[in-house]
Amino acid sequence: MWKRWENRGLAVRFATRFAVGGSLVFFLAGIGVYWLAQETARVGLQHRLARVADQKVSQVEAALDDRLKQATVLSRMPDVARFLSTFVGVPIRMVDPIEYETRHAALRTVLKDTTGYADLMLLSPQGELLFSIGRSVRIGNRVVDAESDLSSVWGRAVALLQPQRSGLTYDFSSDRMTGWSVAPVVRGQAMIGAVVLRMPPDLLDRVVLDLTDLGETGEAILVVVRQNRAFLLTPTRHDRVVRHPPVQIGGGPGDFSVGESVSGRSGFGPVVDYRGVAVTALWRPLPAVTGGLVVKIDLSETEAPMIRLKQGLLWMGGAISLLLIGIGWFMARPVVRPITDLTRMAKAIGEGRFSDTAALEGAVGEMRGLAEMLQAMSAQIQTTYREAAEKTQALIQKVDEMEGIREGMRQEIARLQVSETHLSSIGITFKSKANALAEQIKRQADALSDANIELAHFAKIATHDLQEPLRTIGVYTQMLSKRYKGRLDSNADGFIDYVTEGVGRMRQTLTDLADYAEADAESGIHPVAFCDAGSLLQGVLSEMQQVLHLRHEAAVSYDSLPTITADPEQISKLFRHLIENALKFSNGRSPKVHVGVEVAETEWIFSVTDNGIGIEPQYFDRIFQSFQKLHPIGKYSGSGVGLAVCKRIVSRHQGKIWVESVIGEGSTFKFSLPRVGGGPAVTV
Repeated sequence: MWKRWENRGLAVRFATRFAVGGSLVFFLAGIGVYWLAQETARVGLQHRLARVADQKVSQVEAALDDRLKQATVLSRMPDVARFLSTFVGVPIRMVDPIEYETRHAALRTVLKDTTGYADLMLLSPQGELLFSIGRSVRIGNRVVDAESDLSSVWGRAVALLQPQRSGLTYDFSSDRMTGWSVAPVVRGQAMIGAVVLRMPPDLLDRVVLDLTDLGETGEAILVVVRQNRAFLLTPTRHDRVVRHPPVQIGGGPGDFSVGESVSGRSGFGPVVDYRGVAVTALWRPLPAVTGGLVVKIDLSETEAPMIRLKQGLLWMGGAISLLLIGIGWFMARPVVRPITDLTRMAKAIGEGRFSDTAALEGAVGEMRGLAEMLQAMSAQIQTTYREAAEKTQALIQKVDEMEGIREGMRQEIARLQVSETHLSSIGITFKSKANALAEQIKRQADALSDANIELAHFAKIATHDLQEPLRTIGVYTQMLSKRYKGRLDSNADGFIDYVTEGVGRMRQTLTDLADYAEADAESGIHPVAFCDAGSLLQGVLSEMQQVLHLRHEAAVSYDSLPTITADPEQISKLFRHLIENALKFSNGRSPKVHVGVEVAETEWIFSVTDNGIGIEPQYFDRIFQSFQKLHPIGKYSGSGVGLAVCKRIVSRHQGKIWVESVIGEGSTFKFSLPRVGGGPAVTV
C-alpha cells in the first residue's frame, strides 16, 4: 500500500512539474505575442492617424489657398479696377451719391454670382469701405481699424503689393470662425484699392467631417486659443449642430492633446478628450489656423482587438495546462515503478546484501539493461574490495615518495625568498628613478608656466602697439569729419560715421584684450598674501566715485568683508569689473548694487547683486566666454571681455564664479575663494 502511494506521489509530482514548466513556456510566449501584437497595433494606429492628419492639413491649406486665389481673380477683373479708379484721389464724401449708387449697382450685378465667402468688400488704399456684399457697414468707414485680424494681413498686403491671407481664428464679437484674404488692385506701380474676402464659418466643415480611416468613433477637430481658452472651429462628429464649444486647457482637468497642439507641440498617445472619454490621439500645431489639429479614435475601439486577443490567449493557456497535466501523468506511470525497484536494488548493494539484486519483473528496454548493469556492478564491487587492500599498501609507498618531494619543495621556497630580496632592491632603484622623473616633469611644468606668462605679455604688447595705427586712423577720420562733413553727399557722411564708430569699437576691443592678457600675465607675478577684502572694495569705490555719483547716481552697499589670502591687485580688478557690469546693464533705472559675503566650510562666497535687466538662464555659461555679447552692437558699451577676465581671476585663485538672475529683476554674480587662514575683518 505504501509503495503504491509513493509511486502515485512521484507520478503526481512529475506530472505537476511537467505541466508547470510547459505552462510557463506558453505564458512567456503568450506575453511576447501579446506585446508584439500590441506594439504593432500601436505603430499601425499612429501611422494611420498621421496619414489622416497629413491629409487634413493638406485639405485645410488647399481651402485657404482657394479663397486667396478667388480674391486674386477678383482683383484682376477690369470692372473692379474701373470702380476703384473712380475714387483715386477723390474722398468718398465728394462723389455724387447718384453716380456712386449707379456704379455700386452695376458692380454688384457683375459680382453677384461670386460665392465661397462671408463678406466681399472693396477698400481704398487707406482701408475705407467703398463697396460691400453681405456686410452692413457704412460706406467710407475704416474697416481695417475695426478688425484687428484684418489689420495684420492688410499691412502685409499693402507693404508687399501681393495677395495675402490670414489664418482662421475665433472672433468673440461675431461668435464665429473668421479669416481674411486681401488682394491689392495695382495700376502701374501704385495700389488703387484692394479686394477683401471674409472666409465663411463653415469653410472647413467638409474637411473635418470626412471620417475616412477614422473607424466608428474617430474624429478630427481644429482648435484655436483666444483669451486662454481653446475653441473648436468646426462641428464635431458627436454634435454637428453646436459650433465653437470651448475646451478647457491648463490649470485642471481638460483635453491634454488640445492644450499641447495649440502650444506648438506634437505628440501621440492615450488621453482624455473634451468629452471626458479615453481616446488615442495624435496632435500637432496647425499654423494655417493659428491653432492646432487633433485626430483621435476612442480607446474602446482601438483596444477591442487586443482585449479579444488577451481573452483568447487566457483560454488557450488554461486548455494547454490541463492537456500538459494529462500528458505528464500518462508519461510518469510507466517510468515510476521501475525506478522504485532500481532504488531498492541500489540500497541493497549499498548495505552489502548482494543477494537481493534480482532482475526487475516487467522491466523492458533501458530499464532492464540498467538492472543488469546493477547486477554486474555488484559482482565488480566484490572484486574491487579485494583489490583495494593491495592498492592501499602501494599507496603507503607513494606517501613516502611524497615526503621526499616535499623536502625538495622546501628548498625551492628558500630559493624564492632569496629572489624576493633581490626584487626588493630593484624596486628601491625604480622608486628613485621615478622621483627623478617627477622632478623633471615639475621643471617642465614650471617652464610651461613661464612660457604662458611670456605669451600673455606678448599679447599685451601687441595690443598696445596696435593702438598707435588705430589712433592715427581715428585722428584722420575726425579731421575728415570736421573738414568735409556736410560738404559731400549723405553717403560720404555715413561712411565717415561708420569709420569713426568702427575705430571706437576697435579701440575698446584692444583695451579689453589688453586687460584680458594682463589678467594672465599678472598670475604668479604679484605675491599672494593676507588682504582685507573690505579695504580693497573701498579702494575700488573711491576710484569709481565720480562714475557712481555723477554719471549713474548709483547706490553701492556692502557687508563686512573678511580677510582673505589672494592677490590684492587681481581681487580689486575683479570687484571693479563686476560693479561696472552692474552699472552698465541698469536698464535706465538708478542702479543699486550690494556686495555681500557668505561663509562656507572651506571657502568664502562673495556676491554682487544689482537691479538691472537680468539674464536668461540659457546664457548663464556663455556670458563668461571671451567676446560674448548678448545684445546688438551699440546698445551697450564694451566688447564682452570683462566677465571672462573675472572668470580667469577666480580660476587663478582656485575658485568658481557663476550667476543667478531673473529677467527684469536683476542679477547676482557669485564667486568663491578658498579659506586659507584668516577670519572676518570688520570694515566700515
